[in-house]
Amino acid sequence: MKTSTLSDSQLINNIINGDTGSYGIIYKRYYSKVLCYVAKMVKDKELSKDITQDIFLKVLEKIKRGSYCEKERFEQWLMTLSRNSVMDYFRSNSRTNIIQQDEEIVFAKLPLFDDSEEDKRLKEETIEHIKLIFNQLPEEQKTIVTLHHYKKYKFKEIADMQNVSINTVLGRMRYAIINMRKIIEKNNISLYM
Repeated sequence: MKTSTLSDSQLINNIINGDTGSYGIIYKRYYSKVLCYVAKMVKDKELSKDITQDIFLKVLEKIKRGSYCEKERFEQWLMTLSRNSVMDYFRSNSRTNIIQQDEEIVFAKLPLFDDSEEDKRLKEETIEHIKLIFNQLPEEQKTIVTLHHYKKYKFKEIADMQNVSINTVLGRMRYAIINMRKIIEKNNISLYM
């Protein structure tokens, strides 16, 4: 049996048993997909390559340590690891001008797997609805939603950043959710996730 036709599961077993060639096949099989995903998130070609290399180093380490669970599909596990690595990058490299937000990507979820045309259309509609809803929020609430949901900051970190109490941050988040629900109900908007 050619090694390039082996399943992910077989290749992972080979890697655990010390076969570095199987790691090369996994790398070639998924490198482009991971790189494209990372590039969409960070929007920097060279940085995307660096992060992707780090992701594949983590993959090798985790497989060798036995952290990959056979119950999961490898591709799904890899894409989740990729998403988490990008979020870790954003957390560790935040800047003081973080409040500037790109409303195009605030709640947009990048697809990890191919969707049907209908799913794609519904998701695009949902993203447009979310942008409209988001743009109707007061600026303070937009900032909290962006920092917490997109940038993945904890409420305490946001409070420290903005030099306000954690109760103020939690209150703004609560009002943002209430306001979004009101907008959804008022406009009879259906969201597909």
